Amino acid sequence: MRAKTLSIIIPVYNAEKYIEIILKKLENQKNDQVEIILIDDGSRDKSLELCQKFSAQSDSFRVFHQENKGASAARNQGIRMAEGEYVVFVDSDDDISSTFVSTLCTLCKENASDIIQLDSYIITSNTSEYKEVQLPEGKTEISTYCNFILEQTVNALWDKIYKTEIIKRNHIYFDVNMVMGEDISFTLDVLEHAESVYIKHSAIYKYAKNDEGLCSNVSDEYLKDLNILYEKMKNFIIAKNLNNDACEKMHNSMLGSVFRAVGLAVDNGYSKEKIGQELKNFYNLQKLLKHSYKNILLDVRKFLLKKRCFSIIACLVKFKKMG
Repeated sequence: MRAKTLSIIIPVYNAEKYIEIILKKLENQKNDQVEIILIDDGSRDKSLELCQKFSAQSDSFRVFHQENKGASAARNQGIRMAEGEYVVFVDSDDDISSTFVSTLCTLCKENASDIIQLDSYIITSNTSEYKEVQLPEGKTEISTYCNFILEQTVNALWDKIYKTEIIKRNHIYFDVNMVMGEDISFTLDVLEHAESVYIKHSAIYKYAKNDEGLCSNVSDEYLKDLNILYEKMKNFIIAKNLNNDACEKMHNSMLGSVFRAVGLAVDNGYSKEKIGQELKNFYNLQKLLKHSYKNILLDVRKFLLKKRCFSIIACLVKFKKMG
């Protein structure tokens, strides 16, 4: 039996309302060089039954059932099962184009890059935004791509293809203890060992943006993960011997992540005073405020004024003086 070109890994949890849509599209794009690994993460609805139905109809689908451990643990199980030369991660509530499988297979076969980065669509209830990678198509320098990754406020899995051999050889897995940032943490781990990156300006994935799931609070766990991610990014910059520009971009993107969370928390009715208290637990905030560009800090202040977050502004002023 020939080795597979691509493993498509899909974590599934209580997805019976929408999982059939993407599975039917994948079934219609059936390719003997592709395996679709469905990890049911302890669903309490009919998700597992639906996954097994598709598996019974086609050898392309492989199903694994586990106790509920979270999306990261499900993806890790998918990695362990993967037999393809490359892996790509798909969410069960997202959408793909009719050329998704064929485009990925062509890209995997035509270049031997360790990471392949694509464009994508971000879909909300009433909008569709084309997200183009701001790098030229073709092979790109690792340092250039690292700079690009570090400046992204939102860093996704679904617009990248990863070489499986690098992941398995270096025992790279998702951190199951992180509630946010596990996607960029995983990509940074792969980048530590990657030697080549290819950019392709093709949008074949449609990400269904849902801020309600992100939500709603600036919790101790969220800020703990941001602290971990900050230290990881800082160490990554040192290890890769990246320049000061990379460091500045990282600080700005991290500050953007913090206040994106603040905005969501305020919009969801979270107490502004409580947010201010929680921010005090983010011990790297002083460093972010100290090293970020002045125009970014002005944007943050305008954003907070618009949200009438006066207590949070006072908290930031205090942090800035301390820094």
